[in-house]
Amino acid sequence: MKHAVELAPDDAKGYHLLGVISNRLGEIDDAENYFKSAISANPVPSGPYFNLAMLYANSGRIEEAREYYNKALEREAVPDPALERKLERKP
Repeated sequence: MKHAVELAPDDAKGYHLLGVISNRLGEIDDAENYFKSAISANPVPSGPYFNLAMLYANSGRIEEAREYYNKALEREAVPDPALERKLERKP
């Protein structure tokens, strides 16, 4: 996947997939960077915003999680009640 992104650096889907893979491998910093790269390549899809919201919520970064969750919802992401409960907590 990394090679694919090197060949197509404007491919938001490739960055998003790398973010998902990195997150599953526990490489949180890499995942964050890949999700942000996906947004830079194409700011329209909701997926990278939603995944950043989840990543931040799971890391206790509630304010950032709220920000990215709201951006995901603005881009027509499906609301996630479990994530919303996490975001209701005070940081």
